[in-house]
Amino acid sequence: MSELIERVGLGVDVLNYILPEGVLRNSLILIEGSGGSGKSIITMHIAREFISRGEEVFFVELDDDPETLVDNLSSLGIDPLKLKDENKLFAIDGYSFRIRGKAKKRCPIVVEEVNPQNIDALVSRVINVIDGVGAINRGLLIFDSLNEVMAYSEASKVSELVRELRANIAKARGIMTIVILHTSTEDTRVFANTLDYVVDGVIEAETVAQTPVGIELPIPLRQVMVKKMKGVSHRTGWTLFTIDKEGVKPVVIKLKA
Repeated sequence: MSELIERVGLGVDVLNYILPEGVLRNSLILIEGSGGSGKSIITMHIAREFISRGEEVFFVELDDDPETLVDNLSSLGIDPLKLKDENKLFAIDGYSFRIRGKAKKRCPIVVEEVNPQNIDALVSRVINVIDGVGAINRGLLIFDSLNEVMAYSEASKVSELVRELRANIAKARGIMTIVILHTSTEDTRVFANTLDYVVDGVIEAETVAQTPVGIELPIPLRQVMVKKMKGVSHRTGWTLFTIDKEGVKPVVIKLKA
């Protein structure tokens, strides 16, 4: 069956290098790593690629307020308000439930508000938003992040949430789904390992304290590895990358003989 499913490039140089065939469109991909490892910027560049192709992008924002999402997208040359008016960008706000008295106005890109303490309602509202748009076999959903749900629910329920997103969003509707997990603690690293068999792909990003050859470079480096990706071949092992104004690029270190 996999040969019938479209393969989609992620539009990020370092991932294009690691995944030259792209990924299956109906994949749920876990992007994991510690703080500052580049998960968010990689995800934002993937979103920019889908936006450039005219596909819908849905953000489930639990970690931060929607205004920060607007700023992050704007920094990449994206006009979030214009995309919202064109029905191409949708934010599902799982952060502002904390704001007592609704002191702030609703961000213009927000189409729905959710509470991460209620997993069942969260999934249902995400599905309702997508079905209201009518996106089938196109588009991207970004869930940022599982850590917020883990603060309120036991691991088995969070794992079931991932299964629900995979079944209902990635598989039933053919919408690529990216789920972010911050693995800065031992508990989250252990939990990440339990998700390996649940998801279609796992991309891990990490900071690099020192280059493998022990030399100092004038640019900060991070590294990324595709631990798993169903249906496509990929490079194995860590790939160094750097982030500049042009994007997220692989770094190849050549040593003189």
